Amino acid sequence: MSARITALGTILVSFQQADELKQEISKWQNRAQAAHRQGDRDLVRSALKEKRRYKRLLNELPSDDPPFTALVPKRQPPGSGATEIALPLPKSEDENNGSENE
Repeated sequence: MSARITALGTILVSFQQADELKQEISKWQNRAQAAHRQGDRDLVRSALKEKRRYKRLLNELPSDDPPFTALVPKRQPPGSGATEIALPLPKSEDENNGSENE
C-alpha cells in the first residue's frame, strides 16, 4: 500500500508541476505579446526565450510512467460518446389504445 501512496503522490506532484509550468508558459507568451504591441523587439525576444525555457522544463518532467495518460482510458467503450442520440421509443399498440379510452 505504501508503494501506491508513493506513486499517487508522484502523480500529483507531476500534475502540479506541469500545471505551474503551463501557467508560466502562458504568462511569458502574454508578456511577449504585450512587448510586441509596444514594439520592443528585445523584450519580445527575452519573453520568448523564457517561454521556451519553461516549455523545455515541461517536456523534461519524468515520463517513465506517464501520469497524464495513466488515469485516462486509451479508447472509449463502445456506445459511449456524443455521436449517439437516444430517441423516445414509440408507444406500443396496447398503450395507444389504452390512452384513447381515458
